[in-house]
Parts: sequence; structure tokens; C-alpha cells
Amino acid sequence: MLFCVVTVLVAITFAFEFDRWRIVAWLQTPLPLWIPIAGAGTVLALLASAYVVAAVLGLATAIFVFRLVPLLQSTLMHNTRPTAAKLRVAHGNLLYLNTKYDNTLDALIAVDADVLTLCEVTETWHGKLLEHVGFHSLYPHRVVSPADLADGIAVFSKINFETHSIKPMITKNAIVATLSHPLGRLQLITPHPMPPVSRIKIRDWRPSFESIRRSVDPALPTLLIGDLNAAHWHPSFRRLITDGFLRHVRDSARGRWAGGLAPSWRPHRNAPRIVRLDHALTSPGLNPIKVENFAIPGSDHDGLVVEVVISEPDTAQLESIR
Repeated sequence: MLFCVVTVLVAITFAFEFDRWRIVAWLQTPLPLWIPIAGAGTVLALLASAYVVAAVLGLATAIFVFRLVPLLQSTLMHNTRPTAAKLRVAHGNLLYLNTKYDNTLDALIAVDADVLTLCEVTETWHGKLLEHVGFHSLYPHRVVSPADLADGIAVFSKINFETHSIKPMITKNAIVATLSHPLGRLQLITPHPMPPVSRIKIRDWRPSFESIRRSVDPALPTLLIGDLNAAHWHPSFRRLITDGFLRHVRDSARGRWAGGLAPSWRPHRNAPRIVRLDHALTSPGLNPIKVENFAIPGSDHDGLVVEVVISEPDTAQLESIR
């Protein structure tokens, strides 16, 4: 009975777009697991002739499927006319406890991104990044806000910044920059909201997404990339997409279920990845042509790489996003 009650309550939170409480955010995180759980419960209830219970669990299963299935649809390739130039942007969560400095830096350099965004940048990590000759010479332009524990953030770039600022997003900072590239002018936002792991942090977690949304400049093509400490299906994350007129980068260039949907975070460095917390979002006119993950030695997150081009989206595409 407790299983049925919990399953139904989780489905209700999705139906009403509710994630205000810590326990709710936790239970919503493993959404793909709720589908077979609720489906199996439905079958068992039918076999036991408990038709009311079967109907309720069947409805919960439908809610879970309805929330997940749209995420499996490819949105990467569009009927646009991209320019020849492209921009390659990577993101990595260093993990502030990580001491595999040289291996991590080698992995970051191997990605060969035009722009590299990092979070959990401590003073120690900041020093290691600047000491590494190869990394220092590869990325001459940088905006760094180191901090204790998991609060530091940084952007390293081969391209000069037209403007940049460090903006508070409730408790943690985000870097908001404008880049001038052969693609044209575009906005880069790299936030790192609090995780919803305590009563205090979840109070910051939900409003952080509203702060991020307000940072989006509708006049510029925008790439938002970072560890957002939320899954695709969390209501707060979904509101960022719908209210900010952003699209989630979730398929590889060949349209396979990979890259932006594959899990990126593990609860322990030696555990399997269980959910994607690292995301890339684009505004209309900034189209992704490739997305992939890469390993970060010693971190509990995989890194994320996305390649984008600027092109003029068609009217139907804009309407589908809005």
C-alpha cells in the first residue's frame, strides 16, 4: 500500500508541476525508474483483481510516460541555413575534492573547446589551472570567480570577451558573457544552482532558475551551459525552458539518443552514472550541430561538449518553442 501511495503522490507532483519540497525533488529525479515500477504495480494489481488500484497506478504510469517521452524526440537538426563557422563550447564540473589535477587538465585540453566553462573552482583549482603551461597558453581570456567548496565558477576562452560579468543567482554566482565570433555576437551563460539536498538549499534552488531566466538577453543568440543540479523533467527546469524560450540540446548530430540525454552524474566517483544534471540550452537562432560527453578524471560528473552555429530559424520552429 505504501508503494502505491508514494507512486501516486510522485505522479501528482508531476501533474501539478510541483517541486517545492526537498523530498519531492528527490523522488522526481529518477523518473525513468518510476515507469517500470508503476507499470509493474499496475499489472500486479490487475492480477489480484484490484481494479481501482490498477486504474490509479495505470494513470500514474501514463503521467510518467507523458513527462518523459517528449524528451526522447530529436530536436537537434532543423531546417535552417547555418553559416560555415561553428563554436565549440565545453563544460566541466571539476569536483572541489578532486586532486587528479594533471589528469583532469589533460582531459580538458584534449576536448579542444573554443570556450570552456567550469564549476566547483576552488582557489587550489584556480592555481592549478593557471600553473599549467599548456592550459594557460590555450585559453588567454578568462573570467574566474573561485570560492570554497562547490561555489566557484570560471570561463576560459580562446575568443576575446566583448562583455562579461559575474552575477549572483540567489546564493551562487553565474558568469554571463558576450562573445564576438565569426558566427556573430552571442551570449554565454554558465550557472551552477544549489542542489536541492536540504531545506535551506531548495529554497535557493527553485528561485535560481528564475534568476537564470532573467539573465537571458532576447536580443542575442544565447547558449546556456552548466551543471544545473536538475533533471530535464523537474518542473523548475521545465519552466526555465518554457519561460526563457530556450531549447534543450539533447541529441547527437546523427539524431541518436545520446549526448545531451545520457546520464552525467554519479552519487559517488566509483558509482555508475544515474541522471543528467549537466545541460546545454540554446535560444532560437543558435542551433546545435553536435553534442557529446567526455570523462573528467576524479569528478563525479562527466563533461559536456556542444558545437553550435548561428542560423535564422523558420517561423514554425519559433512557434513550436513558444
